[in-house]
Amino acid sequence: MREIATFLLSELSDNVTAFEMAQLEEVLTKIKSAKRVFLVGAGRSRLILSLYCVRLRHLGISAFMIGDPFTPPVSAGDILLAASGSGTTTSTVALSTQFKVYGGEIIVFTSDNKSKLAMLGDVVVTIDGSTALQFDQGSQIMRSLFEQTLFILLETLAHKHVGSLDSALVTAAHANVE
Repeated sequence: MREIATFLLSELSDNVTAFEMAQLEEVLTKIKSAKRVFLVGAGRSRLILSLYCVRLRHLGISAFMIGDPFTPPVSAGDILLAASGSGTTTSTVALSTQFKVYGGEIIVFTSDNKSKLAMLGDVVVTIDGSTALQFDQGSQIMRSLFEQTLFILLETLAHKHVGSLDSALVTAAHANVE
């Protein structure tokens, strides 16, 4: 078991180390200047984005998951963070297309920078990882590496952002009834 865990961490570390972090500076600038941040993805990508949505709220940013019942209407000045390893997830592409109609900017996280979703992006962050639902011995299951790297990159954005904030305000935004 330890060998498998070490392998997974090593592969994730290699992926994050090879990532061009300058791409995140533009993403962070757009998040900070946006009126509101919306997030969309399906499956495990949606779960990762949901975690980041909560973190954005801790940082004082109005953030909403597309499809949740309390999501407000989109308008100009809003941005969408859309994630799909393949870049072809039907619901994510459709909702991103609809978002664009209402004047929002889209930041795409994908492993395929030529995908349908990437073509919708104003900013495209390409993350190395499988674009296929397959499993080869010696590699991670399906799109796990994409999802793990996405989580680390989003946490990197949050960590960079929190450095400019008053820690008392961040702490005050955390739930107090859990």
